[in-house]
Amino acid sequence: MSALDDLAVRVGDQLIVFPGAGKQGPICVAQTEAGRRCRLSIQCEGYGGWSAVHVPEFDGEVNALEPLDEACFIHQRCPDHLATEVDAVLAPTWVPFAPSQHAHLVVQRPKMTWTAEGIQTARPRPPGPAMTKSDDEFALLLAAAYAERSEPLHTTALYRYYDQQDRLLYVGITDALMERISSHIKSSSWMDFASRSTIDRHPTRKAAETAEREAIKAERPLFNSMHNDTPEGRRRLVEYLVEHGRTDLLVPDVSRG
Repeated sequence: MSALDDLAVRVGDQLIVFPGAGKQGPICVAQTEAGRRCRLSIQCEGYGGWSAVHVPEFDGEVNALEPLDEACFIHQRCPDHLATEVDAVLAPTWVPFAPSQHAHLVVQRPKMTWTAEGIQTARPRPPGPAMTKSDDEFALLLAAAYAERSEPLHTTALYRYYDQQDRLLYVGITDALMERISSHIKSSSWMDFASRSTIDRHPTRKAAETAEREAIKAERPLFNSMHNDTPEGRRRLVEYLVEHGRTDLLVPDVSRG
């Protein structure tokens, strides 16, 4: 499942995200009479177009689907199962849009669109109004639906930074992502080479620490010293700095995190 497949949906003045929804969008979570999960798209006749939603934190926009039948997306049910009493086999898989967690969805202008037939060439509308916090019926409905979700809220971020050649620079974890990023910008030398980042969420700090350790050992980021302080790792870092003409960083106190 790729973060590139995440789908942003506008419900009222709120944004929700379906992680890894794929080209065909989210599937109904209801149980059929035969006891199996329904495999129908929750979109069906609910496609209403797209809007560019302004995200002030990044001074960018999210290309968000605006469904005609918002309830189908909130409850993640197809129209056939939305109005019937059925057992859900899964909780809705959407999460509230969070700028730090879903930064990969923020663009300067919409570049793609999604229909029942899959990804299509974008025909963006003019930017819509900025996201605002609201206590209207949509916000209350979203809050109630989210409270009923069975899975725990993901709290600890595991992040990776890559350079322009997609070489992994650094892997880290934090419970306060924006503060940690600000710290890296101020003091981490590898930020000079950073081009993009990815973020995964974990339900506990311990789970994130385990994932971080395994990622560092398996993926060998250039600037991590913990779990990665080997002669081969040091050689790769030196070669990288020489390649980029940054021999000024070849000092004992070079920041690797």
